[in-house]
Amino acid sequence: MPAAPASAYAGDTVTARLSERKHESVNAIIRSLLKGPLHDWLANSPVAARAKHWDWNHGATSAKNKAPSSEELDFVRHHYGYGPVSEGGPSDLYLKLLADAMLSLACAPMSGVTSPQIMASTGVVPLSIFSTGPDIIDHYYQCIVAAKEEVVLLTNYWQQGRNVDKIAEAIRELNRRTAARGNTKIVFKIMWDRGPQSVSDLFRSRKPVPPSSWKQNGLPTPEELTHIDMEILNYHRPIMGTFHAKLLLVDRSLALLNSINIQDRPNLEACVHLEGDIVNAVYDHAMISWGNELRPPLPCLGKPASPHVGEEAFKLPQLTREKLEEQSRIALSQLKSEDQETVRQEHIPMRVQLADLVESMIQARASATDQQQTGTTPGAGQVDPENAARRAAAVWKKKASASKQQRDANAVGIPGPLAESALRILGKDRSSTWNVQRIRLENMRGNEVDPNLAAQRLVRITRSLDFANNSRVQGELRPEVIEKSRGGWAAQNMMGLLDFEPVILHAPHKPVPMALVNRRPFGTPGHTDIQNPQAAAWLAGFRYAQRHVFIQSPTLNAAPVRAAILACVRRGVRVELWLDLGFNDKSESMPFQGGTNEQVVSHLYKTLHQEGQGKEQLLEVYWYTGKDMDRPLNAVRKQRNCHVKFAAIDGRVGILGSGNQDTQSWFHSQEINVMVDSKQIVSEWVMALRRNQSTHIYGRVDPSTGVWRGKRGDQRPDTGKDQPKPS
Repeated sequence: MPAAPASAYAGDTVTARLSERKHESVNAIIRSLLKGPLHDWLANSPVAARAKHWDWNHGATSAKNKAPSSEELDFVRHHYGYGPVSEGGPSDLYLKLLADAMLSLACAPMSGVTSPQIMASTGVVPLSIFSTGPDIIDHYYQCIVAAKEEVVLLTNYWQQGRNVDKIAEAIRELNRRTAARGNTKIVFKIMWDRGPQSVSDLFRSRKPVPPSSWKQNGLPTPEELTHIDMEILNYHRPIMGTFHAKLLLVDRSLALLNSINIQDRPNLEACVHLEGDIVNAVYDHAMISWGNELRPPLPCLGKPASPHVGEEAFKLPQLTREKLEEQSRIALSQLKSEDQETVRQEHIPMRVQLADLVESMIQARASATDQQQTGTTPGAGQVDPENAARRAAAVWKKKASASKQQRDANAVGIPGPLAESALRILGKDRSSTWNVQRIRLENMRGNEVDPNLAAQRLVRITRSLDFANNSRVQGELRPEVIEKSRGGWAAQNMMGLLDFEPVILHAPHKPVPMALVNRRPFGTPGHTDIQNPQAAAWLAGFRYAQRHVFIQSPTLNAAPVRAAILACVRRGVRVELWLDLGFNDKSESMPFQGGTNEQVVSHLYKTLHQEGQGKEQLLEVYWYTGKDMDRPLNAVRKQRNCHVKFAAIDGRVGILGSGNQDTQSWFHSQEINVMVDSKQIVSEWVMALRRNQSTHIYGRVDPSTGVWRGKRGDQRPDTGKDQPKPS
């Protein structure tokens, strides 16, 4: 008799029990579950049998560690309700990674910080963002203000700045909208990790943040929130158990998993928007992380996200002529102000492009428009989106013409919420203007490049990458430099300099297999806590890859991943590492932390050279290079850093989330990562990463030495100690 599917135990998840016992602490519910259902679920499984003989300390290299049998893969497939590949079921590669990720659950069901029954399921990815803070936090804003019942926001850092101000603005706008609807109060939970605040905090992990301190943290006061019931918790597992997960949940219908903390940093970050059944696992993770009693309880505890996600998740908002014309006026005011600022700061002639943007949107979304219209002419009372957009474009052209002549110096942009709402018609997010412009630039390939348009584009890229420094730093690839260089704009355009695309609107797809591969926090010093789904999934990627492993991480120094890289390369599999030069070198140089990226890379190449098999050619290491740079900058400058945490295995399975490839994330911090089985989504992620940085063009180190020497072969790596070039 085959074991019962995971769905048979759905009532024994943490969230399900919490919905029945809302006034108990989450930790008390976990303790009651650990006595029976969560442990019994896997105790007699093939996974548990393999786990008894697993060598965790040598996960990628031990001969004792066998690949899962076909019986075990069938068990995993059956338990999570997956069908065969022909019916949209998971690949063998994904099942192998998932089976290894489950190894720790038989003896420690909560090691993945989500109930095992819902650790794996399905979901869709309508959009992803690879950009700096404002682009991601703008999407946070749009999701928060659309909430109807509850919001849960978990992060590591919370540090005042523009990103915190944007979150505070979203909370105030949500309060206003809820009051206007006359609804009952929205429940809003925030959790961050600011470490122990007193000696007594060394003996407790979670501490409520009193309302009296909200204002000093940049948040609205309770008196302002007439229609929001907010609770904030500080969570840290002493001494070293950092809460490092970053996520947003809205109405238990969508989840955003991120690399970004709520602070201002000039980092390239990642955000993935999830909908479907996988949201229930993320929600469960948030409840387990909260640990305490929910005061008040969350309204959606008993309202699981549906596994059935239709194409509406990928469609543009419903547009009417009136709405388009209203939004056109708002967008015009906003963009007119931005154009005038560009003229003042960069001395670029005014170029009003609103009509062109709409036209490009129409072309880019022609197929989606056709689907929405189902090939029929709208009847009475219906709206033709394309004609409505064209009418709006005409309005924009008329007003743009007037604005060119008038150039009202006193023009003020419409307040944030309205302006952002207006720009959503170009693709659901403020940054979609980037995407539409990219389409125009792609059309230039093979044709003469408009230097003014290209210069504007590059200036905007630089401002975006350097937002935390208020654009005090100029990229080394500046318009005046490019114009004098060999090949000029045409050469740079062909290399993709201008292909910056922060927001990736994924092609519509059916729900695909997904799983959370997380780890719990571990406060005790040492490198012993490796039995968790995150470590197992990462190592499995190296064990079962056949062609290519791609990793982008700020840091890489954990002993297990170093051994896994060498073992993978020795098998003849190409390993590609995109790392940061100088990221957190001071802390990574401390005893037992694993060393700096440069030290690790040098050691890897030295080891392979000494073996004399030529395998070093299969190890490709690159230092992160900003989009507007022609060399990697040392992260100590705090000017061009990359904070993305991503892995792709054979172009088929991708893992994206909060976990770094360093000792802290491997052995101590609580992390959350989503593992996705989809060639389409993984390829769109990889292409987006390549578009939004110049790492693969300028960042590769010399495999003969492990040292970066630039394309000319005579450049020295940036130490961050020399004087930066004047801006």
